[in-house]
Amino acid sequence: MMNSLMDFDSEPVGTLKSLQKSAVFSLFSDQSLKLLKLNEQQYIEGQIAYRNHHNEELIILEEILNIFEQNKSQQPTHEILSIGCGQGLFEKLLLKSLISENKIHFVGVDPNETACSLIQKECQVIYTSEPAKLSFDIHQSKFEDLVLTQKFDLVLLIQSLLYFSDIETVICKVYECLAEGGMAIIAIPAKRQLLNEPYYQANYRLYGEFPCYSEELKKYFNERNLSFVEKRLQFLVNITQCFEPHSEVGKHLLNFMLGVNIDCFSPLQLRLILDYFGTSSQKIDSGEVVLPHSVDIFHFQK
Repeated sequence: MMNSLMDFDSEPVGTLKSLQKSAVFSLFSDQSLKLLKLNEQQYIEGQIAYRNHHNEELIILEEILNIFEQNKSQQPTHEILSIGCGQGLFEKLLLKSLISENKIHFVGVDPNETACSLIQKECQVIYTSEPAKLSFDIHQSKFEDLVLTQKFDLVLLIQSLLYFSDIETVICKVYECLAEGGMAIIAIPAKRQLLNEPYYQANYRLYGEFPCYSEELKKYFNERNLSFVEKRLQFLVNITQCFEPHSEVGKHLLNFMLGVNIDCFSPLQLRLILDYFGTSSQKIDSGEVVLPHSVDIFHFQK
């Protein structure tokens, strides 16, 4: 069942899923629908709700720790840069895992003021427990505008590359930021998956362009004959609360999964979206409703 759900492009025309996918496409293509962008607080609430309903971060963390251990330099302090660090939900897990055996200088960059304030607090808590092993700097800035003089052993883009419109500019700057032998790791979802198809369509309506997914990144690397390693990680997203009336957590989840404020939808339109997710999902033994999803991990070395 998992494989059939993940094989998004091979679905026969006329199946219930394909018809609902077409209906979702038509919904977001309707110019009379006025989509509402998420404000800063709604985005943060949605991100927290989403990341509390799957084990993606732990799966990515394990993979990144393996890559780091296999390729880490012999420097006394490891320089780590996280681009689009957000509020540090992943980064705090990574730093806690690394400082037991490593000294770390961590640099986070994100344009969101509230997110930067939150990750600053997370880093301060870790620093207080291990002041000899961690130093950090948080920059509220777009990565494209930030001037960095230091070089990094590890550069991370964890679910953040899809927010950039120009892959080439980002990857070139990432390469410049790497020390010789340094490693860049990018975690990015595949495009044609059931969970992110509505987000894909909503993003186009809001910004006039589709977000960057793993297919575009792989094409970029291949066209330039750049060496990289790719691995797909699969997990389940628990969307049970999306179907519970008046659930605030369910609303936050839907906001984040769609990339828009669901208040813009009529009850009938929201029902269409829920039917799409419901048909695409599966119920596990515990009674929870889960949706298969995956993320691709790319890494390359300077």
